[in-house]
Amino acid sequence: PNVVSWTSLMAGYIDMGRPKMALWLFGGIYEGLGLPNEFTFATVINACSILAELKTGRKIHAFVEIMGFQFNIVVSSSLIDMYGKCEDVEGARRVFDLMECRNVVSWTSMIAAYAQNAKGDEALEIFREFNTKMVDCPNEFMFASVIGSCASLGRLVSGKVTHGAVIRRGHDSNDVVASALVDMYAKCGCVHFFHVMDGFGYEYSVHRLNKVVEAMCASGGNNLVKEAKFVVFKLKEWIKADGVTYKLLIKGFCDLGDMIEASKVWNLMVDDGFQPDVDAVNKMMETLFKVNRYDEGLKVFQMMRVKRMDDLGPSSYRLVIHWMCKRGKIEQAYVVFEEMCKRGIRPDNLTLAALIYGLLSRGRIREGYRVFEGIETPDISVYHGFIMGLLKLRKAGEATQVFREMIKRGCEPIMHTYIMLLQG
Repeated sequence: PNVVSWTSLMAGYIDMGRPKMALWLFGGIYEGLGLPNEFTFATVINACSILAELKTGRKIHAFVEIMGFQFNIVVSSSLIDMYGKCEDVEGARRVFDLMECRNVVSWTSMIAAYAQNAKGDEALEIFREFNTKMVDCPNEFMFASVIGSCASLGRLVSGKVTHGAVIRRGHDSNDVVASALVDMYAKCGCVHFFHVMDGFGYEYSVHRLNKVVEAMCASGGNNLVKEAKFVVFKLKEWIKADGVTYKLLIKGFCDLGDMIEASKVWNLMVDDGFQPDVDAVNKMMETLFKVNRYDEGLKVFQMMRVKRMDDLGPSSYRLVIHWMCKRGKIEQAYVVFEEMCKRGIRPDNLTLAALIYGLLSRGRIREGYRVFEGIETPDISVYHGFIMGLLKLRKAGEATQVFREMIKRGCEPIMHTYIMLLQG
């Protein structure tokens, strides 16, 4: 083997999703194979990017300088990409500024580094500098990063200008750019986007509508969730919302705790002939429980038991049992638990942990221990339920004993375990 075949082997492992193996191979490259070339360095730096191995990446960067490849355009572009993905934007900029010669790849890497690290203003500034200094045309990845920066900054005008450049350069049919445009127009709250896209050959699509609604609802802002609902109903003449659309809106309003709007969307969904799926049902119940509308949450559960019992699965039972135990309604929780078992649904450890906590917190220690002893492989959630229940009864000694047993069985504690014990 020589350096070329060794480098190809490293690249092959990266393509197979095994970048650690590529790093290991790089460590053995000196055994009679000669010195690494620029493609070897670019490949191993790419492995560091995928693994976000900043420490290793810096060591390889030092080796790059020792070997005299610091001004190589391929290696430098890879270093910029690596530093960007490892959240060291200053490191990426240092490499960029030291480059004697740059191409569209190096400029794209620098713009992407800023965009990926929430530095949208700097990304747009570099893009403007690229357009001033370079004769090369932006590629689709550069456009996608710039559009993403416009989205993060809420710069609709800049986004539209970039969209125009995308069309002029012939990248409007590229999936990467189209996805970035969908996200940008969604976050900037622009209904007009769908009509523009239709005019350029992108047909009205409920899939595209759902991507926009998902992006807006995921923003966590009240105005954007309301805007998402506005978009859906403004476009109903061209795009018919489906069950996924309604589910996303329900989730968005539930995340805000706005149960009035969530209930309105729920009713519209039913009127349109769609059944809320289990995820939507669970989200409604969970939010009603969280905002102290416990009885209304149970009504949703009861509705499912009467009309759609077959759709009730482990996640719904776990949720209801958890909240019943949390509120001290242990008898109700036991009824639901028995129903779950009679239907042949095996309770998971999270459900059993909630039940153990509920029993112990109500002083039913023997029953709590009996449930615990019946669990084949208790995990951290079970031990946490057990320990919290004992601490609520002010039985710190027994809680500590359970903690020791947990470690003895090979169940590793986490930070929350220690905080819980210290507070108890």
